[in-house]
Amino acid sequence: MEATFGSTEFWRNGPQPGALYKFPGHVNTTQASQIGAAKRTLAPTVTGTSVLGLCFDGGVIIAADMLGSYGALARYRNLSRVMKVNDSAAIGISGDYADYQFMKSVIEQRVIDEECLNDGFQYTPKSLFSWMTRVLYNRRSNFNPLWNTFIVGGVQNGEPFLGYIDKIGVAYNDPTIASGYGAYIAAPLLRDAFEANPKMSLAEAEKKIDECMKVLYYRDARSLNKYEVAIVTKDGTMIKSPIVSETNWEVAHMIKHFALCFGQALSLELSGMATVAAPMLLSVLLIGAVYANPENSQARKSFKGYQVLSVRAENEMQIEYLNLLQQGPEIDFFQIPSLVQRTDILVPPTKLKEIKKSLRKMRMPYEVINQDIETTIERERQQIRGKAANDIWTNYLMWENFELWLQERSQSYSNMIQLKSIGKSREGKDIWQVKVAANVNDAKKPAMYVECLAHAREWITGSVCLGSIDILTTNYGKSGSLGDQATLMLNKFDWYFIPMMNPDGYNFTKVNRLWRKNRKSNVVSSCPGVDLNRNFAADWGGAGSSSNWCSDTYRGDSANSEPEAQAVIAAVAEAGDVRSYLSIHSYSQLLLVPHAYAAIKAPDYNELKNVGDIAMLALRQVNGVNFQVGHGPEILYAASGGAFDYFKLNGVKYSYVYELRPSSGSGTDGFILPASQIDPSIWETFASFFSFADQIPA
Repeated sequence: MEATFGSTEFWRNGPQPGALYKFPGHVNTTQASQIGAAKRTLAPTVTGTSVLGLCFDGGVIIAADMLGSYGALARYRNLSRVMKVNDSAAIGISGDYADYQFMKSVIEQRVIDEECLNDGFQYTPKSLFSWMTRVLYNRRSNFNPLWNTFIVGGVQNGEPFLGYIDKIGVAYNDPTIASGYGAYIAAPLLRDAFEANPKMSLAEAEKKIDECMKVLYYRDARSLNKYEVAIVTKDGTMIKSPIVSETNWEVAHMIKHFALCFGQALSLELSGMATVAAPMLLSVLLIGAVYANPENSQARKSFKGYQVLSVRAENEMQIEYLNLLQQGPEIDFFQIPSLVQRTDILVPPTKLKEIKKSLRKMRMPYEVINQDIETTIERERQQIRGKAANDIWTNYLMWENFELWLQERSQSYSNMIQLKSIGKSREGKDIWQVKVAANVNDAKKPAMYVECLAHAREWITGSVCLGSIDILTTNYGKSGSLGDQATLMLNKFDWYFIPMMNPDGYNFTKVNRLWRKNRKSNVVSSCPGVDLNRNFAADWGGAGSSSNWCSDTYRGDSANSEPEAQAVIAAVAEAGDVRSYLSIHSYSQLLLVPHAYAAIKAPDYNELKNVGDIAMLALRQVNGVNFQVGHGPEILYAASGGAFDYFKLNGVKYSYVYELRPSSGSGTDGFILPASQIDPSIWETFASFFSFADQIPA
């Protein structure tokens, strides 16, 4: 009896005298590795932050940014956190990315299994929500939770559905849902929008989601302004990715201690750049400095000690760094950062040390192509003082003399020139159009349109317009090759020139030689102006433009909002049969073929490029200078809102953009092109004008 009792399982591993009793199934921790014990994840590693969900009329939209944070490091910047389940359901996740990948693989396999049955059934959003609720609750009950919050959305029986499930199995459904930090600051915005308009359209829902994602980007240290959305309607499920929200930090400079706060905010963005993050924070902190010389001041701006650095970006991380750097005041990018050409950057002396250090840390070799740009500006100023005020071939004319030259030329050639004000600028200056014809009193011919000085600092473009007017009027009807060219051009077409599209900005270059925009007053008074070549209704607000008032590429309040753009649009419409629109800019030695705003080329791109190639061959034969011809996003950068794209989209077949001398990163003076370059620039550009006139049918 005693032997039997002592051998029972109940008493196995029983207590020794003075020891604690070990219950059946107890495992000695020293033997754990030998019998397969497992240690659970105690905390997530790579995580994603907020997910937003919103019901609209006929569907749902789920959004999540694409940042994966490795602890406190914004390490991964292209992680997808929304998933299409099938044509009626989608999910978004917050939390640990590895757990999401596990759950994603399970769901994908179940969807495949369901499709293999081919019985006409598929997971509905409610059934998926119910199953996932049980899975997460079961994992929690087994002390092995999935460290995620899931938002399940879709359309079932024609009705939108949104559900929320967290890692311990708490679940509910609601027409507006937000997880993570978004539950505190985005959820109220979504709820207010839905209550005010429960039947909102998809476009309204997308706009509200974008507003909330911007708020999260500004306020959440683990958020990014690049995100993706899943949209589910009765027509199916669609993933839109990536979407980049325009951001604007400049209003913050009106806040006390802005420099510190702004620098800290941007440092969170740069923290994702791995081991180089910490050293780069020095340069970012400098971005927040308030303008030392506000751009509404009439005192001449000195560029003493400013250097031009030429850099080449070789990967997307370097492009992202340059884009962040570009947001800061007083750091002037002469080109938008791209992977296809060098970027020239004007850096003030107070920031040189830190910017150079950060470029080295980013492994971006740079070249100082101008040691002190104020010296270059002063040299140009002295040259202007020493030349005749009306000499367009060896001198740049100031605004007053520019207008005077146009008036005198129109009087001297009154039968060939019609000078007309097509509108007023923001400051009330005339925007002049010069029509050059064999006889201005004859019936209209098909038109060739040439626009110059949309960007104020590009002085050489105005000189090219004036020089072309001079050549046409003085050589028409005369013998010799030049006379033959001018005669053909004017017998075949009427030529319309807008030699100074931006008179306010051009006049302001006497104060700030490198001013680019017009002079519109903005909300931030120290940041006036709109980039006229981002204001036209050609994918307005898209790539290469900014909503930041202080940016050189600020696009304006709305498409075609600026009087200068409106005047040009009306004038081209009045001209009638316009065959070509040539938008003259500098610098980079390029001829751009539509479209500049997107990777999609114009349907007749190949034809336009062939015509452009021949024109640039004619240009090269004058002085041996080579211009590259191609699609803007491929050989320069994407830029929306351009005049030439606008007119191409509105029926002007042969639309091009010139980028005149010099080439980017060539060690030359960029926008401050020496006056000695005026004469050759006029002649070579005119040769290309003749080639266009010769090739384009009347």
